Amino acid sequence: MNKVYAILLWFALLFCHNGLLAQNGGVIVTGKVYAEDEPEGFIGATVIEQDKNGRIYSSALTDFNGNFSLKIKNPNNSLNFSFVGYKKLTVSIGNKRKFDVKLESQNVMKEVTVKASKLVGGGGLAIPEREYSGAMQKFNTKAIEGVSVASIDDALQGRIAGLDIVANSGDLGSGSVMRIRGITSINSNSQPLILLNGIPFESNIDASFDFASADQEQFASLLCISPDDIEEITVLKDGAAAAIWGSRGANGVIDITTKKGVTGPTRVSYSYRFSGSEQPEGTKLLNGDDYTMLMKQAYFNRNQEDCNIPEYSYDKAQFVDAYGTAQDFENFNNNTDWVDEVSKYGFTHDHNLSVSGGGEKAKFRASFGYYKQTGTIIGQELHRFSNRMNLEYAVSSRLKFFTEFAITYTDNDKNNEEGGNLLDIARKKMPNASVFRQDKNGNNTDVYFNIAQNSQLNDDQKNLKNPVAMAYLASYQQTNMRIMPTLRLQYDFLDPAETAKFRYAGYVKFDSENVKDTKFLPRETTSKNWNDGSVNKSYSKESEAVSIYTDHNITWQPDLGERQSLMLYAGWQMDISNSQYQEFERYGLASTVGT
Repeated sequence: MNKVYAILLWFALLFCHNGLLAQNGGVIVTGKVYAEDEPEGFIGATVIEQDKNGRIYSSALTDFNGNFSLKIKNPNNSLNFSFVGYKKLTVSIGNKRKFDVKLESQNVMKEVTVKASKLVGGGGLAIPEREYSGAMQKFNTKAIEGVSVASIDDALQGRIAGLDIVANSGDLGSGSVMRIRGITSINSNSQPLILLNGIPFESNIDASFDFASADQEQFASLLCISPDDIEEITVLKDGAAAAIWGSRGANGVIDITTKKGVTGPTRVSYSYRFSGSEQPEGTKLLNGDDYTMLMKQAYFNRNQEDCNIPEYSYDKAQFVDAYGTAQDFENFNNNTDWVDEVSKYGFTHDHNLSVSGGGEKAKFRASFGYYKQTGTIIGQELHRFSNRMNLEYAVSSRLKFFTEFAITYTDNDKNNEEGGNLLDIARKKMPNASVFRQDKNGNNTDVYFNIAQNSQLNDDQKNLKNPVAMAYLASYQQTNMRIMPTLRLQYDFLDPAETAKFRYAGYVKFDSENVKDTKFLPRETTSKNWNDGSVNKSYSKESEAVSIYTDHNITWQPDLGERQSLMLYAGWQMDISNSQYQEFERYGLASTVGT
């Protein structure tokens, strides 16, 4: 008998383990990685789970016998197997759970070419890239051609080792928190320095901005750089970046290089990308019938007496006894899926047009973009118009001009979250309550339903706003206009054909940014009185900032032969910025919604 109990207990534990594994959404795959000349298996071969866009979700290394075990995130992804000296192999996961992979050897490398590009920082000498001792990784935007991404942080997600990018919220254009190799400061700003064509790219933020809790607003400004205009992104990951950019590079550096004109006939390019998205299913919630039954059982188990709250009873007479009327009875006998009510399919339309070309003297490139995105939560819509132009003109072999001009306008309709995040409210809202007020026959009217303040329900439910009403009646619009012209000048005092170099280089960059926020919260989103301080409330904020960055430097590098080298550098930098903002808030205003 004891053996029977032991077997039953073993099966029960096995069942619970499998149930928990399925609940957590994890599936284990195993296998072995080997080759014809390594039949025993590779030690330390890399196994990576990635999606069709190349984003990494999980990874593992093989053991001494070439075996691996990996908990995958999504069976629709693929496994990428690699080992030094062998060809990479990508295999779809699907329903397969055992992978015995044989890698093929590839040709041995015959030649290595070192490109001696330089990293030039603010107030320091140019450092050849091959002499830079810190951790550095480059990302070419050819890897995201054909992929619709709203911003640079979205494009980099999962593609740079050590760069953590976490979205702040479900709002469109809310930006992300970016960290290179974790948090390096306890209570100050830990964001990396962002460079645009070698010039610090910063958002003009007013004095009320709290870096400790709202860093996302700074990085939401990356939306003004279209990913289609980017040629390459270099990430400097460690503190060695401070040798180039000083203390500003202590948290790492993200250097963005935009596309420029090339010599040749005029080229016209147009691209259109369309994509869709939806909210993940998440935890399954109770319907109205199951919820009310659970609540009545909870009250009975706690007090050993029947639940006398009319909103859980489905009893019209109890409503009359409690409130003197059965007016709200039909509003509490529904099966409402609040998450489904606030969720929808989101779509993205991305249009990009570019014109480029040039000759021996001049090269040019102009790009125009329109980006529209609707969110997976009702009431969200983002529009962005962007334009970027650059011109390179060589007056002579010694004198060159470079001009850049960028303008971006963003119109972002967000959810007004005065009462909290709409999806969070939807998960808390009692499912037996109706979205719209219902008449005595249970038919929906055109008025949104909110729980009355005299209800016997606790405040956690009574004060929850109607999330559908918040999405359609409340408003939050943010508009942003940013203009960034830049002028660069380069002059060689010596003929470029000479081995010695005596060069002046400088730039002046102007940055103007205007942001306007308008919000309105009508009384119809809650059951509170019209003159309550939390409803019929209007908020407006306007901020503007102007910055000027300038840098001038002279470099002298005489010809001392092949074995000796000398470089003398002198530089002068200055930046001026001015910002101002004003905000207004008022409540008790007349609502233009409803009656």
